Amino acid sequence: IESALLQVDTAKAQDKLSSLLLSKIKSLSGETDPMAVRAKVFRYAMGRGYSYQDIIEVYDNIRRD
Repeated sequence: IESALLQVDTAKAQDKLSSLLLSKIKSLSGETDPMAVRAKVFRYAMGRGYSYQDIIEVYDNIRRD
């Protein structure tokens, strides 16, 4: 397991997560509560197997831009 995890391209994984989050945020454009959007996006990404820490990093970068 450790050797497989070492082979993961971190930058590529973050790019994929970023794309996934942006897509989900776009689909929630009718939602007016920013905390509800955040919760739904986090639940969605965690359901896809991403770690909470990875989601926080990418989400914060998206929201800063």
